[in-house]
Amino acid sequence: MLKTISLLLVLAPAAIVAQDATGISGPVAGFVFDTALHALRPIVGVPGASYLGEPVVTEIDQAAVSPDGTSALAVRGGRVLFVSGLRSASPSSVGLDCIESVDRIVWSPGGAMAALYSSAGRQAQILRDLPGTAPPQRPIPVADRVTALAVSSSEDLIVGTESGLFLLDQAGAARLLAPATRPVAVSLLGRDLFVADAAGRILAIENFAAAPAVSLFTDAVAAPVGLQVSADGKRLFVAGAGSSRLIAFDVAGRYAVAEAELDSPPAELRASGGRNLWLLNPERSGAEPLYIATGEGDPAVWFVPDGRQQ
Repeated sequence: MLKTISLLLVLAPAAIVAQDATGISGPVAGFVFDTALHALRPIVGVPGASYLGEPVVTEIDQAAVSPDGTSALAVRGGRVLFVSGLRSASPSSVGLDCIESVDRIVWSPGGAMAALYSSAGRQAQILRDLPGTAPPQRPIPVADRVTALAVSSSEDLIVGTESGLFLLDQAGAARLLAPATRPVAVSLLGRDLFVADAAGRILAIENFAAAPAVSLFTDAVAAPVGLQVSADGKRLFVAGAGSSRLIAFDVAGRYAVAEAELDSPPAELRASGGRNLWLLNPERSGAEPLYIATGEGDPAVWFVPDGRQQ
Protein backbone atom coordinates (compact mmCIF):
# COMPACT_ATOMS: atom_id res chain seq x y z
CA MET A 1 0.00 0.00 0.00
CA LEU A 2 1.24 3.46 -0.89
CA LYS A 3 2.22 5.48 2.17
CA THR A 4 1.83 9.25 2.41
CA ILE A 5 4.25 11.14 4.62
CA SER A 6 3.40 14.66 5.71
CA LEU A 7 5.76 17.56 5.09
CA LEU A 8 8.06 18.16 8.04
CA LEU A 9 8.27 21.79 9.15
CA VAL A 10 10.90 21.72 11.86
CA LEU A 11 12.71 24.83 13.01
CA ALA A 12 16.35 24.45 13.95
CA PRO A 13 17.67 24.99 17.45
CA ALA A 14 19.54 28.28 17.79
CA ALA A 15 22.98 26.67 17.97
CA ILE A 16 23.36 23.06 16.89
CA VAL A 17 26.94 23.51 15.75
CA ALA A 18 29.53 26.22 15.82
CA GLN A 19 31.05 27.75 12.70
CA ASP A 20 33.86 30.28 12.60
CA ALA A 21 35.74 32.18 9.95
CA THR A 22 38.15 29.32 9.33
CA GLY A 23 35.57 26.72 8.37
CA ILE A 24 32.87 24.46 9.72
CA SER A 25 32.87 22.31 12.82
CA GLY A 26 30.17 19.82 13.66
CA PRO A 27 27.71 17.90 11.48
CA VAL A 28 27.05 19.12 7.94
CA ALA A 29 24.22 17.49 6.02
CA GLY A 30 25.20 18.96 2.65
CA PHE A 31 25.70 22.19 0.70
CA VAL A 32 23.55 24.48 -1.42
CA PHE A 33 24.26 27.30 -3.83
CA ASP A 34 22.56 30.45 -2.51
CA THR A 35 21.48 32.42 -5.60
CA ALA A 36 20.77 35.56 -3.57
CA LEU A 37 24.24 35.69 -1.98
CA HIS A 38 26.11 34.10 -4.91
CA ALA A 39 27.70 31.74 -2.41
CA LEU A 40 28.01 28.08 -1.50
CA ARG A 41 26.62 27.49 1.99
CA PRO A 42 26.53 24.45 4.28
CA ILE A 43 23.37 22.88 5.66
CA VAL A 44 24.52 22.75 9.27
CA GLY A 45 23.02 20.13 11.57
CA VAL A 46 21.00 17.00 10.90
CA PRO A 47 17.80 16.40 8.91
CA GLY A 48 14.89 18.08 10.65
CA ALA A 49 17.15 20.25 12.80
CA SER A 50 19.41 22.28 10.57
CA TYR A 51 20.04 25.76 9.24
CA LEU A 52 22.02 27.48 6.50
CA GLY A 53 25.52 28.29 7.68
CA GLU A 54 27.85 31.07 6.64
CA PRO A 55 29.24 30.91 3.07
CA VAL A 56 32.30 28.76 2.45
CA VAL A 57 32.76 29.93 -1.18
CA THR A 58 31.67 33.41 -2.24
CA GLU A 59 31.34 35.60 -5.35
CA ILE A 60 30.32 32.73 -7.61
CA ASP A 61 27.65 32.54 -10.29
CA GLN A 62 26.75 28.89 -9.77
CA ALA A 63 28.04 25.70 -8.19
CA ALA A 64 27.49 21.94 -8.17
CA VAL A 65 28.57 19.83 -5.20
CA SER A 66 30.19 16.41 -5.62
CA PRO A 67 28.18 13.34 -4.58
CA ASP A 68 30.22 12.85 -1.40
CA GLY A 69 30.00 16.53 -0.45
CA THR A 70 33.76 17.08 -0.14
CA SER A 71 34.30 19.18 -3.27
CA ALA A 72 32.46 21.33 -5.79
CA LEU A 73 32.72 22.87 -9.22
CA ALA A 74 31.87 26.55 -9.32
CA VAL A 75 31.86 29.41 -11.83
CA ARG A 76 33.32 32.79 -10.90
CA GLY A 77 33.63 35.55 -13.49
CA GLY A 78 33.24 33.04 -16.30
CA ARG A 79 36.02 30.79 -14.97
CA VAL A 80 35.42 27.26 -13.68
CA LEU A 81 36.88 26.52 -10.25
CA PHE A 82 37.48 23.20 -8.56
CA VAL A 83 36.87 23.62 -4.83
CA SER A 84 38.27 20.96 -2.48
CA GLY A 85 38.08 20.40 1.24
CA LEU A 86 34.53 21.70 1.61
CA ARG A 87 34.10 19.97 4.96
CA SER A 88 37.53 20.99 6.23
CA ALA A 89 38.60 24.08 8.13
CA SER A 90 40.22 25.58 5.02
CA PRO A 91 38.53 24.90 1.66
CA SER A 92 40.73 25.75 -1.32
CA SER A 93 40.07 26.36 -5.00
CA VAL A 94 41.98 26.17 -8.26
CA GLY A 95 41.01 27.47 -11.68
CA LEU A 96 40.49 25.01 -14.53
CA ASP A 97 41.16 25.52 -18.23
CA CYS A 98 37.60 24.86 -19.42
CA ILE A 99 35.01 26.14 -21.87
CA GLU A 100 33.58 29.59 -21.18
CA SER A 101 30.07 30.76 -20.22
CA VAL A 102 29.23 27.50 -18.44
CA ASP A 103 25.61 27.39 -17.27
CA ARG A 104 25.16 23.67 -16.48
CA ILE A 105 27.36 21.47 -14.31
CA VAL A 106 26.66 17.82 -13.47
CA TRP A 107 28.67 15.14 -11.66
CA SER A 108 28.85 11.45 -12.42
CA PRO A 109 27.27 9.19 -9.76
CA GLY A 110 30.66 8.23 -8.33
CA GLY A 111 32.08 11.75 -8.43
CA ALA A 112 35.13 10.96 -10.58
CA MET A 113 33.69 12.70 -13.66
CA ALA A 114 31.79 15.89 -14.33
CA ALA A 115 30.31 17.54 -17.40
CA LEU A 116 30.00 21.21 -18.29
CA TYR A 117 27.68 22.82 -20.81
CA SER A 118 27.60 26.30 -22.30
CA SER A 119 24.36 27.30 -24.01
CA ALA A 120 26.03 30.42 -25.40
CA GLY A 121 28.89 28.46 -26.93
CA ARG A 122 26.75 25.43 -27.83
CA GLN A 123 29.41 23.09 -26.48
CA ALA A 124 30.02 20.65 -23.65
CA GLN A 125 33.13 19.33 -21.95
CA ILE A 126 33.95 16.36 -19.72
CA LEU A 127 36.22 16.68 -16.70
CA ARG A 128 37.74 13.37 -15.66
CA ASP A 129 39.63 11.79 -12.78
CA LEU A 130 38.40 14.39 -10.31
CA PRO A 131 39.87 15.51 -8.01
CA GLY A 132 43.03 14.62 -9.91
CA THR A 133 45.02 16.67 -12.38
CA ALA A 134 43.93 15.14 -15.70
CA PRO A 135 43.26 17.94 -18.22
CA PRO A 136 39.67 18.43 -19.41
CA GLN A 137 38.73 16.68 -22.61
CA ARG A 138 38.43 18.82 -25.71
CA PRO A 139 35.11 20.67 -26.13
CA ILE A 140 32.23 18.73 -27.67
CA PRO A 141 29.99 20.64 -30.09
CA VAL A 142 26.28 20.42 -29.29
CA ALA A 143 23.98 21.30 -32.16
CA ASP A 144 20.66 21.62 -30.30
CA ARG A 145 19.62 23.40 -27.12
CA VAL A 146 20.20 21.15 -24.11
CA THR A 147 17.31 20.62 -21.69
CA ALA A 148 18.94 17.88 -19.55
CA LEU A 149 22.51 16.73 -19.02
CA ALA A 150 24.23 13.75 -17.40
CA VAL A 151 27.61 12.05 -17.45
CA SER A 152 28.37 8.47 -16.45
CA SER A 153 31.37 7.11 -14.59
CA SER A 154 32.55 5.76 -17.96
CA GLU A 155 32.58 9.23 -19.57
CA ASP A 156 29.32 8.74 -21.47
CA LEU A 157 27.77 12.16 -22.15
CA ILE A 158 23.96 12.10 -22.21
CA VAL A 159 22.01 15.13 -23.38
CA GLY A 160 18.32 15.87 -23.63
CA THR A 161 17.02 18.20 -26.34
CA GLU A 162 13.59 19.24 -27.57
CA SER A 163 13.38 16.07 -29.67
CA GLY A 164 14.77 13.34 -27.43
CA LEU A 165 17.59 11.89 -25.36
CA PHE A 166 20.96 11.37 -27.04
CA LEU A 167 24.42 9.95 -26.40
CA LEU A 168 27.16 12.23 -27.73
CA ASP A 169 30.63 11.21 -28.81
CA GLN A 170 33.73 13.43 -28.69
CA ALA A 171 33.00 14.80 -32.16
CA GLY A 172 29.48 15.81 -31.21
CA ALA A 173 27.79 13.06 -33.21
CA ALA A 174 24.51 12.20 -31.51
CA ARG A 175 23.00 8.72 -31.18
CA LEU A 176 19.33 8.65 -30.24
CA LEU A 177 18.66 6.76 -27.01
CA ALA A 178 14.94 7.49 -26.80
CA PRO A 179 12.46 9.82 -28.47
CA ALA A 180 11.11 12.09 -25.75
CA THR A 181 9.35 15.41 -25.45
CA ARG A 182 11.93 17.79 -23.98
CA PRO A 183 13.64 15.67 -21.30
CA VAL A 184 13.89 17.63 -18.05
CA ALA A 185 15.94 15.31 -15.82
CA VAL A 186 18.19 12.24 -16.09
CA SER A 187 19.38 9.90 -13.33
CA LEU A 188 21.90 7.08 -13.80
CA LEU A 189 22.00 3.64 -12.21
CA GLY A 190 25.06 1.75 -13.43
CA ARG A 191 24.57 1.04 -17.13
CA ASP A 192 20.89 1.95 -16.94
CA LEU A 193 19.24 5.35 -16.71
CA PHE A 194 15.91 7.04 -16.06
CA VAL A 195 14.66 10.13 -17.85
CA ALA A 196 11.67 12.39 -17.14
CA ASP A 197 10.17 14.38 -20.00
CA ALA A 198 7.76 17.27 -20.41
CA ALA A 199 5.01 14.88 -21.51
CA GLY A 200 4.85 13.49 -17.96
CA ARG A 201 6.60 10.19 -18.65
CA ILE A 202 9.43 8.50 -16.77
CA LEU A 203 11.32 6.23 -19.18
CA ALA A 204 13.78 3.50 -18.21
CA ILE A 205 16.65 2.80 -20.61
CA GLU A 206 18.59 -0.36 -19.86
CA ASN A 207 22.17 -0.80 -21.11
CA PHE A 208 22.00 2.68 -22.64
CA ALA A 209 25.56 2.86 -23.95
CA ALA A 210 25.74 -0.49 -25.77
CA ALA A 211 22.24 -1.72 -26.68
CA PRO A 212 19.58 0.62 -25.27
CA ALA A 213 16.24 -0.97 -24.39
CA VAL A 214 13.58 1.66 -23.71
CA SER A 215 10.44 1.09 -21.66
CA LEU A 216 7.89 3.16 -19.80
CA PHE A 217 8.69 3.19 -16.09
CA THR A 218 5.62 5.23 -15.08
CA ASP A 219 3.36 8.01 -16.28
CA ALA A 220 1.71 8.47 -12.89
CA VAL A 221 3.59 11.65 -11.91
CA ALA A 222 2.02 14.97 -12.90
CA ALA A 223 4.60 17.31 -14.44
CA PRO A 224 7.83 15.65 -13.22
CA VAL A 225 10.65 18.16 -12.71
CA GLY A 226 13.37 16.03 -11.15
CA LEU A 227 14.37 12.47 -10.32
CA GLN A 228 17.11 10.79 -8.31
CA VAL A 229 18.08 7.18 -7.66
CA SER A 230 18.66 6.34 -3.99
CA ALA A 231 22.20 5.56 -2.88
CA ASP A 232 21.40 1.85 -2.62
CA GLY A 233 19.86 1.80 -6.11
CA LYS A 234 16.57 0.35 -4.89
CA ARG A 235 14.31 3.37 -5.15
CA LEU A 236 13.64 6.10 -7.70
CA PHE A 237 12.48 9.42 -6.24
CA VAL A 238 10.47 11.72 -8.51
CA ALA A 239 9.44 15.31 -7.78
CA GLY A 240 6.13 16.26 -9.40
CA ALA A 241 5.19 19.92 -9.86
CA GLY A 242 1.67 19.09 -11.02
CA SER A 243 0.71 17.34 -7.77
CA SER A 244 3.27 18.97 -5.42
CA ARG A 245 4.54 15.57 -4.30
CA LEU A 246 7.79 13.68 -3.90
CA ILE A 247 7.11 10.05 -4.80
CA ALA A 248 9.32 7.03 -4.14
CA PHE A 249 9.13 4.11 -6.58
CA ASP A 250 10.48 0.61 -6.17
CA VAL A 251 12.98 0.29 -9.03
CA ALA A 252 12.59 -3.46 -9.55
CA GLY A 253 8.80 -3.55 -9.28
CA ARG A 254 8.12 -0.12 -10.84
CA TYR A 255 5.40 0.78 -8.33
CA ALA A 256 5.04 3.69 -5.92
CA VAL A 257 5.82 2.78 -2.31
CA ALA A 258 5.58 6.14 -0.50
CA GLU A 259 5.09 9.83 -1.10
CA ALA A 260 5.51 13.14 0.69
CA GLU A 261 3.12 16.02 0.14
CA LEU A 262 4.72 19.42 -0.46
CA ASP A 263 3.47 22.89 0.43
CA SER A 264 4.33 24.25 -3.01
CA PRO A 265 5.29 22.84 -6.40
CA PRO A 266 8.94 21.73 -6.55
CA ALA A 267 11.24 23.20 -9.19
CA GLU A 268 13.88 20.47 -9.24
CA LEU A 269 15.43 17.59 -7.32
CA ARG A 270 19.06 18.68 -7.13
CA ALA A 271 21.80 16.63 -5.46
CA SER A 272 23.31 18.55 -2.55
CA GLY A 273 26.40 16.66 -1.50
CA GLY A 274 24.79 14.40 1.07
CA ARG A 275 23.65 10.80 0.96
CA ASN A 276 20.11 10.83 -0.46
CA LEU A 277 19.87 14.59 0.09
CA TRP A 278 18.21 16.79 -2.55
CA LEU A 279 17.20 20.41 -2.96
CA LEU A 280 13.66 21.11 -4.22
CA ASN A 281 13.76 24.89 -4.82
CA PRO A 282 17.26 25.96 -5.91
CA GLU A 283 16.10 29.27 -7.41
CA ARG A 284 14.33 30.44 -4.25
CA SER A 285 13.93 34.11 -3.42
CA GLY A 286 15.71 35.56 -0.40
CA ALA A 287 12.55 35.40 1.73
CA GLU A 288 11.56 31.85 0.74
CA PRO A 289 12.68 28.97 2.97
CA LEU A 290 14.94 26.30 1.54
CA TYR A 291 13.22 22.95 1.08
CA ILE A 292 15.34 19.81 1.34
CA ALA A 293 14.26 16.23 0.67
CA THR A 294 15.84 13.01 1.85
CA GLY A 295 15.43 9.46 0.62
CA GLU A 296 16.73 7.48 3.57
CA GLY A 297 13.82 5.03 3.64
CA ASP A 298 10.54 6.83 2.97
CA PRO A 299 10.76 10.35 1.51
CA ALA A 300 10.73 13.25 3.94
CA VAL A 301 10.88 16.99 3.31
CA TRP A 302 11.78 19.82 5.65
CA PHE A 303 12.68 23.48 5.42
CA VAL A 304 16.03 24.91 6.38
CA PRO A 305 15.98 28.44 7.84
CA ASP A 306 18.69 30.97 7.17
CA GLY A 307 21.23 30.94 9.98
CA ARG A 308 21.37 34.73 9.95
CA GLN A 309 17.80 34.75 11.32
CA GLN A 310 18.66 32.70 14.40
